[in-house]
Amino acid sequence: MRPHLQKMADGSGGRYLEEDIEADIKSGHFQLWIVIDGAEITCVTITQIMEYPRLRALRVVGLVGHRPRRWMHFMGHLELTAKQHFGCDRIEAMTQPRHIALLPRDWNVFHVLSEKVL
Repeated sequence: MRPHLQKMADGSGGRYLEEDIEADIKSGHFQLWIVIDGAEITCVTITQIMEYPRLRALRVVGLVGHRPRRWMHFMGHLELTAKQHFGCDRIEAMTQPRHIALLPRDWNVFHVLSEKVL
C-alpha cells in the first residue's frame, strides 16, 4: 500500500509526504479506505471528518486508483458510511481539475481551490 500513499503524497502539491499521511492515519485524523478487486488493490482513499459550525462533512483528501469503473460503486458505500456511521451531512472532495469528471453525476462543484506558490 505504500506506493499508493506515495502517489497520493506526490499529487498533493507539497502538502503531504507519505509519512505525514501515515501519521495522520495512525492518529485517527485521517480514515483509510481500500478497495480490493480479487488480489489487487484498485483504489486507496484518505478521508477526514470536517466539523463546520452548522454541519459535519466527510472530506475525501486523497484518492489513488486505476480502472475506476471497477470501484466507482465504492463512492456510494462511502456516502452511506459517512451518513450512518460518522453522522455526516455532506461528503466533499478536494480533486484535481481533471478528476472532476470522475465524480458521480449527483455531485456539485461548490468551490474551486486555486493556488500560487510564493
